Amino acid sequence: MMVSDVQDGAQRAPDCRAILNSVADVIVLVTADGRIIACNRAAEGFFGLSRDALTGTSLIDWCGRQQHDGRSNEDFVHTTLDAARAGVVQTEWCYSARGITAIAEISIGLADHHCEVPLMVVSIRDASARRRVESRLRYQTRVLKMLVQGEALEHVLRTLTLEVENDNPAMQCMLLQVSEDRSSLQVLAAPSLPMDVVAAIDESAIGPDAIGMGAAAWAGERIIVEDLALQPLWQAYIRPLHAAGLRACWSEPIRSAQGSVIGMLCVFLSEPRFPSSSEVESITQAADLASIAIEQTLAQARLRASERRFRSLVMNIENMAIQGYDANRKVILWNKGSEKIYGFTEAEALGRQIEDLIIPPPMCDQVINEIEGWVRHGEPVPPGEIELQRKNGSAVSVYSTHEMLRLPPRGPEMYCVDVDLTERKKAEQVIWFQANYDLLTGLANRHLFMDRLSQQVLKSGRSGEAFALLYMDLDGFKRVNDTYGHHRGDQLLIEAARRMQLCVRKTDTLARLGGDEFTLIVTNHIDRDALARIAGYINREVAAPYMLDEYEAQVEVSIGIAEFPVHGRDVDQLMRSADKAMYDAKQAGRNSFAFAS
Repeated sequence: MMVSDVQDGAQRAPDCRAILNSVADVIVLVTADGRIIACNRAAEGFFGLSRDALTGTSLIDWCGRQQHDGRSNEDFVHTTLDAARAGVVQTEWCYSARGITAIAEISIGLADHHCEVPLMVVSIRDASARRRVESRLRYQTRVLKMLVQGEALEHVLRTLTLEVENDNPAMQCMLLQVSEDRSSLQVLAAPSLPMDVVAAIDESAIGPDAIGMGAAAWAGERIIVEDLALQPLWQAYIRPLHAAGLRACWSEPIRSAQGSVIGMLCVFLSEPRFPSSSEVESITQAADLASIAIEQTLAQARLRASERRFRSLVMNIENMAIQGYDANRKVILWNKGSEKIYGFTEAEALGRQIEDLIIPPPMCDQVINEIEGWVRHGEPVPPGEIELQRKNGSAVSVYSTHEMLRLPPRGPEMYCVDVDLTERKKAEQVIWFQANYDLLTGLANRHLFMDRLSQQVLKSGRSGEAFALLYMDLDGFKRVNDTYGHHRGDQLLIEAARRMQLCVRKTDTLARLGGDEFTLIVTNHIDRDALARIAGYINREVAAPYMLDEYEAQVEVSIGIAEFPVHGRDVDQLMRSADKAMYDAKQAGRNSFAFAS
């Protein structure tokens, strides 16, 4: 059987078509040997090619250099597809697309167990961001553990720089400390940089007229040098830097708990460029950890390794919640980050059990069993995202990592490092809103409208339930824009959208396609009289005068109405029918409506 025959069969199969059209994740349909025969819209953005261009390519074509388990790409693809015949397989896949190589989570299963030619459904989710967060939290926990165990500063900072470089392979890092007399910078760790570079920068003078690092330390600000060759203050270092192939440097001040600069984290790159937001976040977090490490060492030098001083450093961290629990789950450490996230003061938390503070009641038994399993049997509590509880009873999502210390004579102690995910989730919600709603009017945008219309066509196609599509265009809007300006034109669009919303039910979908074009999906069975009343309401409301600042303006709206399935059984037919009816309404004199013929 030819691939084209398989493609035709796949596109005729209702189950396959439903999967491809309704799932938001990246979905591809492949043959048993991994050749792509169909995909959904999300796959185009993921791979950076159109559906037609993707069709016929193989999963092997999209593999990275090597898979995460060391297998060759051919072996990975073929054995994974073979295993999926017996049941759904979930694994990680190293892929290369759009000029990047990254890790994705994939789930593979048979499209139809009764299909004559085996077809596989592959669901793909990019896991790069999650892996970066998990990796960063793991090494942060590792460094904090090293500090708790009192390891030497040089070892801690070397580990920190190597972990930052492992998290960001394009970077080569250097950590410097301000000298006791605050006159120079001393290199503390630079494991990946050549000795010539280290020697050139070590003992750099600090001051307003200093060069390179010294000027950055004096300014106490993040300094991004996109191209070292173009910066006069770096010319003293330029020969060893260029010999090492280094072209850019990003410097982040390391501050004490009191806010003074105690060191610098410098990141060198082999190409001139600015950092991404993710890279800035990584550098900032590494500088915070370096601050803790350097501060601890300074405190130990002054106070003979006082545990009290180190606890003070940990307690004052506000961007990470750090807690310690004894073998009976009672709080022995509760820092300012924990106070900030969970609402309990240190005094309120010390001595109380974890389940009485931040664990929601339905989760208490599970959490107690997990901690007791770790204390008694060495079964670690895995890191991950979890929803905990604040003092006021509200929920808070955190990414929590855990370490168990068994230092005699104190017995087992569990330390948790929690990062508040609230802002990240808010950002995700903003991104989702911007992708699905018109930012001017707050109505659904074209993307969400087309998705809702596609879903309604599928639903009504199965149930036989009728629905209607209204296509609306404002008459006279260009005149308002030209006469009163785009700012007042935007005011009119906002008010027109508000008036339209007053005329429709909450169960219906009102959208702005762009410009002065609007659409409305009216669900459930409604007869033509009811549709005519809705269109009439909209005509009347939209045509009422508008006050745009001190100016009065007026527009009207022409409405075309198409009904499913009378005027179309798919999205394109319905859109064409409603659009044509709208132009019929315009021809009939505007500020009116017309049904599709």
